[in-house]
Amino acid sequence: MRVIFLSSKPRVKNRLMPVQTISYTIGDRLYLNITDRCTLACAFCPKHNGSHRVHDYELSLDHRPSQDEIFQSIGNPADYREVVFCGFGEPTLRLKVLLKTAHHIRRAGGRVRVNTDGLANLVHKRNVLPELGECVDALSISMNAQNDAVYSQHCDPALPGSYAAMLDFLRLAPDYIDDVTATAIDGLEGVDIAACRTLAEERGVRFADVNSTWWADWRDGQAGDQACLSSPNFICVSGTPVSRRISCARCNADSGSAR
Repeated sequence: MRVIFLSSKPRVKNRLMPVQTISYTIGDRLYLNITDRCTLACAFCPKHNGSHRVHDYELSLDHRPSQDEIFQSIGNPADYREVVFCGFGEPTLRLKVLLKTAHHIRRAGGRVRVNTDGLANLVHKRNVLPELGECVDALSISMNAQNDAVYSQHCDPALPGSYAAMLDFLRLAPDYIDDVTATAIDGLEGVDIAACRTLAEERGVRFADVNSTWWADWRDGQAGDQACLSSPNFICVSGTPVSRRISCARCNADSGSAR
């Protein structure tokens, strides 16, 4: 298991400062934690529930990791099934860093996936998908709800028009990236999984739902290394047909879009 800890201020009065995790592994995937900022305040996110941990990893950041720190934390990206931008913030908020890092990973023979809230076009006030399409192999987009009211209930967006912008991003994404999956958490109050699936299919992307109890267990490191994040329609986040909660070699305990 590879974890890279870096701190901008190693000591204060002979006391070690808390370390921070820039990259961490789950199964055979490497995850990158490049920011802790987000325009959403999702009620199901651990950092809004008094915790900055996912699995065994403390994901608090004492500074925004520099480009060099991120490169150093990756090592050889070809050692992993894929490198996933997924930490305690929205990676597309650091778009330039994300793009430079993704190009670096691709040049070194790695595969890139971005787990995102789908609000990059709204934040940057332009369509960033052509740039992402040049260096990203897969997108996992957090739909989270079937309408604006339920989305606002669970995600508390800071930017007006976030839900509509996410759906538009979801519609445009397949024009630039072949592997696009929309996700929602099954079990959250008011979330209609069937309606979410229909919205995704209408926009030409796959859909995967995450069982809320399983997600809580995975977040807390209790789900087990071979648990599969599968959905009632028996399609896991990798696109592999499986049965709920059984071992899936392709998923290998990956969280899909868990954010």
